[in-house]
Amino acid sequence: MPFVPRFFIDTSDQDRFVRDEDGLEFEDVEAAMNAAAQGLSDMAHDALPGGENRTFIAIVRDGQGKTLVQTTMTFGVIWMPTGRQIA
Repeated sequence: MPFVPRFFIDTSDQDRFVRDEDGLEFEDVEAAMNAAAQGLSDMAHDALPGGENRTFIAIVRDGQGKTLVQTTMTFGVIWMPTGRQIA
């Protein structure tokens, strides 16, 4: 059976940091990064709407703890003055 590397995906939503202690097996770092990006989408969906600016971060580490890639999703809300239309 071929070797499948284990990656760890830590997450932060500005309020708390969660360190992945178990990890998951992915074919390569790109697959792990794609899973991390999907996880950010899920985190944002669960946290919003909140009417505030939020940044969600996922960090992919290898089995030795080395950071390989970081993905970030920022959500911002800009309130427009009442009665003003956006062209």
